[in-house]
Amino acid sequence: APKAKIVFSDASKKKGRGVYLPLDSSTPMRWAHKLGARIHTNSWGDSSNIYNSESSAYDAAVYETQDLLILFAAGNDGSEGYGSLGSQPNSKNVLAVGAATQPLNYTLNNAIRASQSAARWELKHTLCNPLSMAWSNGYLLKDINRILSGVCGSFRQNFTDFRSPKDATEYYCPKISNDTNRDWHRYVCYVASFNFSDPNLNCMDGIRRLSYLGHPHSFSFASACEAHAAYNLQKQYTQGTFSERTLAYFSSKGPTGDGR
Repeated sequence: APKAKIVFSDASKKKGRGVYLPLDSSTPMRWAHKLGARIHTNSWGDSSNIYNSESSAYDAAVYETQDLLILFAAGNDGSEGYGSLGSQPNSKNVLAVGAATQPLNYTLNNAIRASQSAARWELKHTLCNPLSMAWSNGYLLKDINRILSGVCGSFRQNFTDFRSPKDATEYYCPKISNDTNRDWHRYVCYVASFNFSDPNLNCMDGIRRLSYLGHPHSFSFASACEAHAAYNLQKQYTQGTFSERTLAYFSSKGPTGDGR
């Protein structure tokens, strides 16, 4: 924007955490407005989904100035589900902005939950990259060999330890490298529901048991699969509940405390 100017205000205390506002919390917005700013964006807030005096102060500032737009981040409590906004987005004259993400496969017609997309990325990033941090200390390779040795032993199948992360990634990566939904459901969802009592299955697909160890890099096959998530989210999107097609898993959701 030619000749555009930015007004910046700091509401922290040195290097401390938190935001410290005047008694009238709209003071920074009014101050910026007097300097010529007409859009005031704020990437901070609380987790109390109520309309309070702070919410009212922002409403008053917008109403009285008539040409001021105040934006607030919706919040980072999306894991709490619906009604996870803060008091700032509860303001009636404020524009609340959620965080967006994209599924790994841009060609999918159905919605993918962001947590499912993240789990798929993590699986692919680890099982297709022997240089990733997950392999760096050697514990992951050791645990995989130990688990598969046990599963294959109980199945009475032969198993030779992977000698290196590269050996492991060369075996598993081709099975998950295709991003199409059908491919994920064919292998990842199969591993997620692997039947450890069926000796006719390939014991090397019993890698899901790693998650039982509480390993810091345990593979989230179940989250990556989530077989019914796409259908449920697409249904909500069609009904107009909200567009979770691109909503990040951590982004707070409405409605507000009074049902808006």
